[in-house]
Amino acid sequence: MLHIHSADRFETLTAELLARGTADVFAAEQLIVPSTALRRALTLAIAEHRGVCTQVQFSYLAPWLWQQMGPAQYRRSDIHHRATSM
Repeated sequence: MLHIHSADRFETLTAELLARGTADVFAAEQLIVPSTALRRALTLAIAEHRGVCTQVQFSYLAPWLWQQMGPAQYRRSDIHHRATSM
């Protein structure tokens, strides 16, 4: 499920993320970050809070969007190809 959180301050978002916890310890948590510096800061904050930063997948917005839309785009082009080849 997609949860969008916004705030003016990084500290507010970090506190919200750490307070939320994880529903399933075996499922990887996906976080979209705008830069490598914020990825590193979140990694350190999670490790300090939980003892270790594991089961967290970081991504940037554009690659994440392409990954989410890729299968849908393929299905659409596949349907179009089948319709025109008949």
